[in-house]
Amino acid sequence: MQHSFKKLQSLNSNRRWNRAFGYGVCLVVIAGCGAQAEDGEFAESGDPAANQENPTVAPVVKNDPLNEPDRPVETEEVAAPNGELGVTSQALQTWRTDQVGEITPDSGSWGDWQQAVYCNNNTWAVGFAQRVEPHGGEHFDDTELNSVRLVCANKAGTETETITSHAGWWGTWSNKSKCSSSGFVTGARLKNEVPQGNGDDTGGNDTQMSCSAGGNITASNGGTFGSWSQWSTCPTGSAVCGLKIRLEAQQGDGDDTAMNGLTLYCCTKS
Repeated sequence: MQHSFKKLQSLNSNRRWNRAFGYGVCLVVIAGCGAQAEDGEFAESGDPAANQENPTVAPVVKNDPLNEPDRPVETEEVAAPNGELGVTSQALQTWRTDQVGEITPDSGSWGDWQQAVYCNNNTWAVGFAQRVEPHGGEHFDDTELNSVRLVCANKAGTETETITSHAGWWGTWSNKSKCSSSGFVTGARLKNEVPQGNGDDTGGNDTQMSCSAGGNITASNGGTFGSWSQWSTCPTGSAVCGLKIRLEAQQGDGDDTAMNGLTLYCCTKS
């Protein structure tokens, strides 16, 4: 879908946030900062060193953000209203010996693949959340989908952690969408917009995932543009256990797209 091209410097001020008490949002100009979540702990910061100060949050792999005074860098994750995503534990694992495959519903057109991260051993994905910047209107440089986060759980279905390979740049996190009590994530598809030429590119727009017990799960904040890829599914007897995203660095006065591609890793589910 063609939509208006928006690269003008004067429009950069549209991406500005206000600090809101209890909502874990901050404007970052030079370095990341830790925002206080609703339960009194700290949300993830854009500064890896700051994450290391909080033992429950591991560093998030990021490209170096551009520090434009007229367009603050939004590296702070946004807590959902119920606080579910304000504080997360980041799995430290970057490999699992029980991995049996990987699926890439769509790799997109722009950006770099971020660090692969995995649920802890003997846990698998039971759901996901996604960070989306909503359509801003005719005079706005839309990015839509910015990041995807997996919700991990053990065989009994007890949640253990949430993981993401990069938090993205803009937008708000959806609430968690989860499979039924006996289901684990086994596949996914991605809604992606093809390159628009002289129009405004957005890359990824939305995610859907399929469950082992049947049915699909969808987030409530999907983007506006693009078309769905084909479903990609893990090998029989396995479930999703990790991910990485393809993310375009911030383009300054250029056309931002943020998240473009998604790869999911499949591990044996016995």
